[in-house]
Amino acid sequence: MKNCIRLLFAAALLTSVGRADVIEWGFEVSQTPTSSFDSLGNAIDSSYTFYLGKFADSFTPTRSNYDSWLANWTNLDTTTYNDTLDWFNDSENLNDNNVFANTDAAFIWGTNVSQGATGEVVLLNSVNWIYPTAEPTDPSVTSFVLTDAALAAPVGAVNSTYTGEESGITTPLGSFDLQTERIPEPTAALLIAIGCLFLLFRRTPRQPA
Repeated sequence: MKNCIRLLFAAALLTSVGRADVIEWGFEVSQTPTSSFDSLGNAIDSSYTFYLGKFADSFTPTRSNYDSWLANWTNLDTTTYNDTLDWFNDSENLNDNNVFANTDAAFIWGTNVSQGATGEVVLLNSVNWIYPTAEPTDPSVTSFVLTDAALAAPVGAVNSTYTGEESGITTPLGSFDLQTERIPEPTAALLIAIGCLFLLFRRTPRQPA
């Protein structure tokens, strides 16, 4: 029943867009979702928002530079997780390549907080996720879907695959479509700096009255 509803939902999205190249993104329409979880193993719900966009050409997103993601991010489309259908899926027109060039890599950024804030995060991409050349007179559909996502997500995990670097995942799982990760975590350098400040404070002699 859910698959039928998903097909109707996706068809409505595609027929609602105008004459332009269309980007379909999220879960594939024909995909039967396993489920999506947060870092503790709880099911993802409608409090999660997913963003389709890109990062600046000179920027490579990692866990350690999470505080710089938002400053380097350009958004194309936004949708929320549908916890009734256990997925997210949306479509957006690409009328030209003024902002999203046909060489730009596409990313899907999911989170349960404002972009850039501390919380549950997953970042997805694939070598095949490149924005198309916009052809308004000969429109086509380009798909950025989870089944084609990289086996190793830059942050979080996708398609039941871990790399061993997901330090923000507390509860690993056996089977899942995606799992978010809790970031940012304090880096080793930050912890050392905090420790040094603490020792300095402890050793500073009190001035006589």
